[in-house]
Amino acid sequence: MPDDKLKRREQAKIRNAMKQRESKRLRMAQSIQRELEELAVKQADLEQEGVVVEKAMRSGNGKLCQLAIQ
Repeated sequence: MPDDKLKRREQAKIRNAMKQRESKRLRMAQSIQRELEELAVKQADLEQEGVVVEKAMRSGNGKLCQLAIQ
């Protein structure tokens, strides 16, 4: 009987460790996903700014170009 109790206790420790590893993996995955989404938003903003700058450069309006860069 004591061996059974010891085995159950060890199995419970193993299960808890597995749950903790899985939770850590999930948190890391969520963090990475959040970073990817933030980067996608920044990229879209930069692309839009680039379009404005290119249009200003093509129009030959130097002042507008300077404003667009800032």
